[in-house]
Parts: sequence; C-alpha cells; structure tokens
Amino acid sequence: MISINFSFEKDSTFGFICRDPESLSFYQAILKEELGSDVELMCSILKNKPKVDKLLQQSDALLTSPPVYERVKELSPAEVPVYNVFDKVDPISMKVIKDTLIEMI
Repeated sequence: MISINFSFEKDSTFGFICRDPESLSFYQAILKEELGSDVELMCSILKNKPKVDKLLQQSDALLTSPPVYERVKELSPAEVPVYNVFDKVDPISMKVIKDTLIEMI
C-alpha cells in the first residue's frame, strides 16, 4: 500500500507520530502491514511529549501524518530522516483509506 522509497538495515527502528489517537491506530495498522510484522514500529501522538522524545532519540527514521510533519521535522535530530506518509501513498491506497474512513462514519 505505502510506497516507502528508502532502505534501512533489517533491524531498523521506525517511529510514527501523528496528531490524534484516532489516526494513530488507523495509521499504525497500515504501516505495520506495509513495513512488515518483524519491523519495530513505535507510535505516539505529538502531544505525548515523553513518548515523542523517546521516538526522536531511538528511531532510525520517522514517519508522520501531514498535520504534524513540519513540527516533527523541526524537533527531530538532523541525522534522522522524516517522511510524510501521504507523500508515500499511491492513489489506490488513498482510495482504500477514503473507503475505510467512510465506513467508520
């Protein structure tokens, strides 16, 4: 679903940060599916400062939802790449996301 155009070591750790708890569980499921169950994916909402600080220090790469991308980019260490997940989603995946959100309403 998500076309993540980067490569990391097999034991790399990814952090995902988004704005709200509702998005967190939704994106977490999609990212875990896409990255694989063996990939370590730590997640948090931006307001949870202790957890975000931990993600910033322990992640090899950070993934974000669009609303928090710029803030996470400002907070992250220079050597840690930050990716907006919407920049990495193909049109078919966007339709799946849209359909899933409509079903949730």
